[in-house]
Amino acid sequence: MRNGNREEERSGLSASVEMPDDIFMDIISRWPLKCYCVFNPLTGEHQLIPYLNSPRNELKKTGLVVDYPNSDQYKLVTISNIVENSNLFYKFHLFSSEQSGLWREIQLRTNSFISLPYGSPPVYLHDSLYFLRSDGSVLALDTKKEEAVLIDRPEFIDHFVLSYGKILTSRDMSGSDIWLGRAKDLLTLVCIFRKYIVIGTYDRTSSCWRVSHTLDNFVLGPDGNIIGFPVWIDSKQVSFLVRRPPTQHHDLYEYDTNINVYKNVAVLDTVDYPMYCFHPTLACVHKTSSNYVTTAQQAYIAEKLDNIRRFIIEGTNTSEEEAAAAGEGGG
Repeated sequence: MRNGNREEERSGLSASVEMPDDIFMDIISRWPLKCYCVFNPLTGEHQLIPYLNSPRNELKKTGLVVDYPNSDQYKLVTISNIVENSNLFYKFHLFSSEQSGLWREIQLRTNSFISLPYGSPPVYLHDSLYFLRSDGSVLALDTKKEEAVLIDRPEFIDHFVLSYGKILTSRDMSGSDIWLGRAKDLLTLVCIFRKYIVIGTYDRTSSCWRVSHTLDNFVLGPDGNIIGFPVWIDSKQVSFLVRRPPTQHHDLYEYDTNINVYKNVAVLDTVDYPMYCFHPTLACVHKTSSNYVTTAQQAYIAEKLDNIRRFIIEGTNTSEEEAAAAGEGGG
């Protein structure tokens, strides 16, 4: 493994640097207008970031980086495949809101291109953005040092495949039987096998994976297909949503630390896969001047913001602050 070289490219982005109020969450959306758009759902502020003009590259995935609560800046990362003189490279492009219009490039040489599975978005942890490959290996980009490395496939995967075998996945899960996420401030891997669910965590000091939990498989449907997926909430052990056939309701399984098992704690209505959890952040969006936004882009942005706002619960912080104040007053 080796770190990648760095280069610089400038995009044709034209945007002002007017800073809005604190942002609640950041959303990235690829759209048919050949731009990325970073949203602030509460204020409606947004920044349009044109695609890089690199036709040789095949874009595979994008990620958004926010150092909550330590920074009011954000970074956009894209990853592509490229072949040069029979050599294979992953090419990362890094856009920072601190340097408007500037893209940084980092390359990582590889022996093979392996797909990045659907339903497992990149994970940001300890200054690095992690991209899961479908074989269980992980591409890691240090967004501060601007270096990329490949984390090898965990050895425990081969052990469980040989012992118990992999399973076929249902059509609506798009072949997903492995996920990467962040749980209890650890990079965490969830793998589904015929008999077991295996949860592994990555030790950055030793650069090794270890199995933290081996569970009886409770995410299989009557036909033997996977009908569940993990839900990542950073302060907790990974949870699971499992569809309840023949309905579209989902059972929520959470880890009970007192008895060291997963328990069904709630039933939810229809949910979409993959499910994303959003976190509050202080990052600010650099507003794009309306002179550079077309009517079609404005309509697209308005539609996206309307959809996102449906998931925002207003007044939560106010209620908590009032309760805290009442508690202090009565103390």
